[in-house]
Amino acid sequence: MRICLKNFCMIFKGRGKMVDLTVEKKVNVGLAVFGVILSLAGSIITTSSISMMNVNFMGRGMSMEMAYENMGLVVFGGILGLIATIFLLIVYHQWSSVLNTNVTNTINIFEYLKQKDPDKAPEYEAFLKSLRNIKVPSWPYWLFFISMLLYWFLPYLVIFSILSIVFFLIHLHNVFAVADKLQELKGKAYREFGNLPQGINAIRTRNVLIVLLLTIVTLGIYWIYLIIKLSSEINSFIEADRMARQAILSKVS
Repeated sequence: MRICLKNFCMIFKGRGKMVDLTVEKKVNVGLAVFGVILSLAGSIITTSSISMMNVNFMGRGMSMEMAYENMGLVVFGGILGLIATIFLLIVYHQWSSVLNTNVTNTINIFEYLKQKDPDKAPEYEAFLKSLRNIKVPSWPYWLFFISMLLYWFLPYLVIFSILSIVFFLIHLHNVFAVADKLQELKGKAYREFGNLPQGINAIRTRNVLIVLLLTIVTLGIYWIYLIIKLSSEINSFIEADRMARQAILSKVS
């Protein structure tokens, strides 16, 4: 028998065993990898083409054919960079949406468990009360997105570039903070409920200012690493959390 409540579904198998069929979002790690690769390729092609044009103009000159060829490479590099930016913007948004969806799904499941298992209702309610206060706000991401677009169309207004960086750092801080709070809360609650699978603390604790510093010091290399690493960590946490919820559902049923 299959039942669906709010945004989650469960199916009863065998002797009344409940199986969690909740659909959790995942960060598209493949998209993150492609975004990083295209970004690097676009930067290398554009930079090398512009450098070659500058050298030739300052030296022996450049034929029209060579000039058109280099301009074509610059445009091609720019297109790769644009595609990479779109891919990475999707990934940055997924970081928050995946965590928020996980919170919503967990609330729905434990609301059901609170009714199904009255003996543990107070513990479930305490857990739910904390969960309801956890969310990655969306406004910093969208203000970052708008500021970035404005800077693209109005590059002489540097203020939009600065604002895009500030809003993105706020967004990143919120992702880090919610991930830490969610892991701490679920680790404690699941331990009390008798299920603490490996991977529930998969997302490392990070400080946005340290991330910014490391990104600057390594000329962006650390950020490239973090994009893929954080995406993988979030997915590992989601999978571990799904297993923990399933174990709790199995005990109740």
